[in-house]
Amino acid sequence: MGKVLIEDTRNQPGKHDLKRKYFDEHGYKVIRSKLYVGDYALVGGTVAVDTKQSIAEIHGNLTADHARFRRECVRAQDAGYQLHVLVENEFGVSCGADLIQWVEPEWAMRKRKRAKRHIDGAVLLRTMATMYRRYGVLFWFCRPEDAGRRVIEILEGGCPHGDG
Repeated sequence: MGKVLIEDTRNQPGKHDLKRKYFDEHGYKVIRSKLYVGDYALVGGTVAVDTKQSIAEIHGNLTADHARFRRECVRAQDAGYQLHVLVENEFGVSCGADLIQWVEPEWAMRKRKRAKRHIDGAVLLRTMATMYRRYGVLFWFCRPEDAGRRVIEILEGGCPHGDG
């Protein structure tokens, strides 16, 4: 039997099919259970991965939903978990250096409800750096089709492809 991966029950079924397909193809049994922090963890591990569907989602977490996100970071830190946030995106952002130069396209801004201004990648990266300094949270980026592999790389302690 392969390794056992826990997926948080708050992950909506059907929205993580690419990741689930990768896990199945690589011998990971997925058990759905409520996790203390994050969306994915290995049984008995102290590393958790919280996946974000987009740069807009992590932006919302770090701005409008900052208090809730901060509480999760503190909870992870207090419990001895290393929390990693994996931000999926189709913009080619694969690391912090890419995010600094990234400017949210007009069409993407229009998709965000009530958005009044474009997301500034450099400002977002500074906020992520603050969360790292205060709570030890690590941020990674990938294409949606690479997310399953990246989750496993992070959970197994290998250095994920790219420099974060």
